[in-house]
Amino acid sequence: MSHADTTAQETVHSGGGRAGGLFAVLAGAAAVALFVWYAVTSPPNLDRSVIGMNGFVSFAHSKGQDIQVYLGQRPLVREKVGLRVLPLYTPQFNLSPQREKAGSDEEKQVLRRMDRAVFDQKISAIPTLVVLPKWRNGAILLERLHPKLLVDLKSQIFASGTMLARGEAEFENLRLLNRDDQRLPNITSVPAMLYLAQTMTLPKGAKAACNPVLESGHRVLLAQCNRTKDGTVYWVLSDPDLLNNHGAGIGENFASGLALVQSLAGGKRVIVDQTDRFHGNEEQQRRDSRGRTLAELSRFFLYPFTYIWLAFLILTFFALWHAARRSGPIDDGEVENEVTASKATAIDANIGILRAAGNETALAKKHMQQRLDDLGADLLGTNRSRGDAGIRQLVQAIERRTPDLSRRLEQSTKLLDRGAEGSSLFKALNEFEHVLKEVRNAFGRSASPRR
Repeated sequence: MSHADTTAQETVHSGGGRAGGLFAVLAGAAAVALFVWYAVTSPPNLDRSVIGMNGFVSFAHSKGQDIQVYLGQRPLVREKVGLRVLPLYTPQFNLSPQREKAGSDEEKQVLRRMDRAVFDQKISAIPTLVVLPKWRNGAILLERLHPKLLVDLKSQIFASGTMLARGEAEFENLRLLNRDDQRLPNITSVPAMLYLAQTMTLPKGAKAACNPVLESGHRVLLAQCNRTKDGTVYWVLSDPDLLNNHGAGIGENFASGLALVQSLAGGKRVIVDQTDRFHGNEEQQRRDSRGRTLAELSRFFLYPFTYIWLAFLILTFFALWHAARRSGPIDDGEVENEVTASKATAIDANIGILRAAGNETALAKKHMQQRLDDLGADLLGTNRSRGDAGIRQLVQAIERRTPDLSRRLEQSTKLLDRGAEGSSLFKALNEFEHVLKEVRNAFGRSASPRR
């Protein structure tokens, strides 16, 4: 194989390497663009925001307390759960379908809305601490708090006659006293530093739906309420800043909140319910159990699994492309080139031996044999015979096309059999090359030999 051919092949391989590098860069850019698009279009995470409660759960774990986040992965067992902490993020959960439809798409994505029926089911199933909303969805989007982002107090009324109010001081250090040792044992007072403290004012009398548990004067932070239709008991915390991420670095809020929920749970496990649906309990699941169907597999093709499938398809495409680029299908031309290069190496070695021995006639015969083999490869392809049989097959093919050239080619090869030397050998080789050129022209091939 000539130096020019080797250089050309190196150029092709280097060009393929540059193309592969370009595809790798484009694939990386596409992956980065997909990640940025997902980060921009995905709604903010409510539970990690300033009004979420993941910080409180982490604080409880650091103190060795069993407080878990509940995402609806399995039904809850009433006997094993002492308290459900149920944060609400919208002032009104019992909206009509018309008003629910009229809500902004942004608000629906960020805030976790809950139906009234779901709320009733949750507080009936397990003892529940309801955390009232204080901040609108702008606090999540802006990642900061401001008085203009507070919810409207008039829009949320939980029990008949229960009113909410806010303090005038920006930060207020409250000492909340326990008014009911039976409902909240082992706690005499709770310190709390709250930003624009949101407290309740409860009506007095035997028909009051809620009774104060923690209060400072007439301002109530924690109340125990009874649902009149079935007598369900639940607790209401008026200011979520005692438990949310915003209150983490303010005073002793997290320590006070942890002591509060532990006392209400009575030593049992506490869960923070971050779902807006009722997932039942163990007994109800047994009643409603049903067999799995193939239709449920369709859930694996919905968000967020769509991103996983998209990434898998991109990875599969580039894996197949790289395999095809590196190996590709079998190319008969490449195989023939490899065979020709191997034969040329062997012939070059023989020529060197013959030249060293001074046998010019044998050297010329080797040259003719290689030239005829190259001509057969160009005219007959890879399916031709090898050796002397291949040369006879080549001569027959030429004879069918141009009998005169076939006869002249045989005559030029027989000149060496007569022991030609010196100038006679040069004339025989010259005639042989001239006939080869005419044969190539007759078959529409390049006059240059194939290497």
